[in-house]
Amino acid sequence: MATYPSGALQARINELEEALFITGLIFQNLSDGLIFVDHSGEISRMNMAMEKILGTKEEAVRGRPLQEVLGNGELCHLLVAEPGVNGFSFGGRQYDVEIIELKDKQRGGLGLVAVFRDVTERQGLERERSDFLSMLTHDLKSPLTTIMGYTALMKDGSMGELPPRFKEPVDAIERGGKRLMGSIEDLLTLSRYDTGMKDPDFMPVELSDVVKSALEAIAPDAARAAKKLEFKSEPGLPQILGDQKQLERLVMNLLDNALKFTPGRGEITVELKRTATGPGQDADAVLLRVADDGIGIPAEEIPLLFDRYWRGRMSRGLRGSGLGLAIVKCVAEMHQGAVLVHSEEGKGSEFSVVIPARK
Repeated sequence: MATYPSGALQARINELEEALFITGLIFQNLSDGLIFVDHSGEISRMNMAMEKILGTKEEAVRGRPLQEVLGNGELCHLLVAEPGVNGFSFGGRQYDVEIIELKDKQRGGLGLVAVFRDVTERQGLERERSDFLSMLTHDLKSPLTTIMGYTALMKDGSMGELPPRFKEPVDAIERGGKRLMGSIEDLLTLSRYDTGMKDPDFMPVELSDVVKSALEAIAPDAARAAKKLEFKSEPGLPQILGDQKQLERLVMNLLDNALKFTPGRGEITVELKRTATGPGQDADAVLLRVADDGIGIPAEEIPLLFDRYWRGRMSRGLRGSGLGLAIVKCVAEMHQGAVLVHSEEGKGSEFSVVIPARK
């Protein structure tokens, strides 16, 4: 144990008192509600924000059982049994409740602290944003469908033979319309995901059929860009339970991304094979791998790839909204799947999507 001269000891005591004062001040003035519960389930501390949430003072509840104070058995069970972040409605408000276990190497479990973050207004704004997005995309999709319909009629000769000088402009209209329709579908997918529609129209799907359809759709663009497309599929793959339309968005976005970031006469490889969802488990999932030999991704940008609207330095000068990979992640998660990335700058990228074959 350290020893101090009397003057130094008093200075050290003053320092500790000041540190405790500042810590207490921060604790009391946090906008989030904090409540400390000891190992026996009794309340030991809470801050002013938590007093406001509960409508009572700390002195009135200190030493009392948590369930007695909250009067909500489900919330108490959540706090005690499920560390992490959980959404919960309490007292007419919506909270993100984060539960943190307090442990010490010598003394073991000391209890827990629960952080109540009021997200009522934020969730209201998110609902309004989602409603506006749905309305906007619907209003855009209706006239675009008309444009695409008439474009198809002109191309197939239903409106008379198309003069040669009009062929290139009509093709450009069709390509632009398809890109815009893809962007609208991306926004609708995000809106569906954000509003909790995680299992839309699920039915048995052959992922190989989805990939073949996507490859056929992107083949003209690949041919114009002099890119080689290669597809390999393991026989006897299990069906997956999913939304075929959303899975097509996932594959198309991966292919479009690979095409965009593969300059020159590059090659894009698509592979399907059976895999396991984890170590020691049966091969009960399908792995979709899309690899290219393009420009690759800087290592520091890989953690940001799936953020919405984010575009890296390699994207400068290229078309895109920054939503493609965010859509891939959302659709994979809708199907209880995950996305893995391996890339090296200057040597290409590989995206792997693992989707369990759910029954």
